[in-house]
Amino acid sequence: MTNNQASGEAQSAPRFALILRPSATFEITAFAGDSPTDLANLYAWIGSPNITVHDLSSKVSVWGIDASETHGVDNKAAVSIYAAIASDTREFHGTVVFTGIDERGRTTGLTLNHCAEILEIVGIHLKSTGCPRG
Repeated sequence: MTNNQASGEAQSAPRFALILRPSATFEITAFAGDSPTDLANLYAWIGSPNITVHDLSSKVSVWGIDASETHGVDNKAAVSIYAAIASDTREFHGTVVFTGIDERGRTTGLTLNHCAEILEIVGIHLKSTGCPRG
């Protein structure tokens, strides 16, 4: 977690969802978390009508295919990230989406720095990919 996140960044700062595929390819896309469109996008990005959310910490959630549907490809990067942040193990299949949690427990987006920190857990560095960091 960055110092800005610990002290509470301005709510007007851009927020993002981190979409992580089983191939360890990723996309960072605008995501406020406070609209029906955002929820519809989660279902579309994950590609299943049956999704579940797990809180990794008080600031980060991961959304993925419900455990009852294990037909997708293992997402080893998501498993590693979950283990590092939540200090627990959980299987993930298919595409997962990382989002933020605000001080009231509501879903929100992440900062670019937080996305970068999550990716660095599995050795993906945004600077080397040409993706901007906030």
